[in-house]
Amino acid sequence: MMSNENSASSTKKTFYCPHCGICSNHVWHDVSVNNIHRPPYSNDADTLETTEPSLQRIKPTNSDRARTHSQTINNVFMSLCDACDEYCIWLGRDIIYPENIPVILPNNDLEDHISDIFNEARTIFPKSPKGSAALLRLCIQHLCVQLGLEGKNIDEDIKVLVSKGLPQQIQQSLDIVRVVGNEAVHPGVIDLSDDKEMALSLFELVNYIADEMITRPKKISELYNRLPANKLEGIKNRDKV
Repeated sequence: MMSNENSASSTKKTFYCPHCGICSNHVWHDVSVNNIHRPPYSNDADTLETTEPSLQRIKPTNSDRARTHSQTINNVFMSLCDACDEYCIWLGRDIIYPENIPVILPNNDLEDHISDIFNEARTIFPKSPKGSAALLRLCIQHLCVQLGLEGKNIDEDIKVLVSKGLPQQIQQSLDIVRVVGNEAVHPGVIDLSDDKEMALSLFELVNYIADEMITRPKKISELYNRLPANKLEGIKNRDKV
C-alpha cells in the first residue's frame, strides 16, 4: 500500500511527483517576473493552436540578463523533479500546476467498475476532496457486494463481517471510509476542505481493505494449492473433526 507520507508537499524535498508518479528528489526555485512589453500570444488561431502548453525551461542569453529587471513573487514557487525533469508550480502550500491527482492506484483485484469509481475519485480530488470521499464510500459499498454481501446498507454489511470474525483494523478502516464519505456530503464536524490529508488517506484505506480481504487470501490460496496432492490430502485428514 502506497503511503501518503511522501505525497507532494511544499514542506518536503522528496515526494511523489504529480507528473511521473515517482518518489523522487525535487529542487525548489522561487519565481520572478519580467516586463515583456507585450501580450505573450497573438489572437491568431494558428499561433494559439500550435503553442506548446507544457512548461518549458528558458535559458536566458547574456543580452537577456543585461536588460532584465526581475522581481521575485512572494509565495509562488516551482519544484523541479529529478526523475522526469518537469516542473510543478506552487501557490503557497498548494500545487496549481499540474493538478495534484493522487498517485495511489486502485488495487488490481477490485472489480473493474469499482476501479473506475476509484479513479474518478482520484481525478476530482484536487478540486473536490468532499466529492472524492463520497465516491470512495461508494467504492466500499460495491466492494461489499464483491465480497458476497448485499451492498444495500454498508453499516449492516460491516456488522455481518464482524460477526464472521472480521479483524478490528479492517472493521475500523471500513467505518472510517463509510463515516467520512457520509459526512463529506452532509453538514457535520468533518470538513475535508480543511483536512485534505484525511480525504487522501481514504484511498489508502480502500486499497488496504481490498488487499486484506481479497488479494492476500487469493495469494495464500494459490500458494497452498501448489503443494503436492499427497501433502494436501494429509493436511485434510489431519484436520478432520
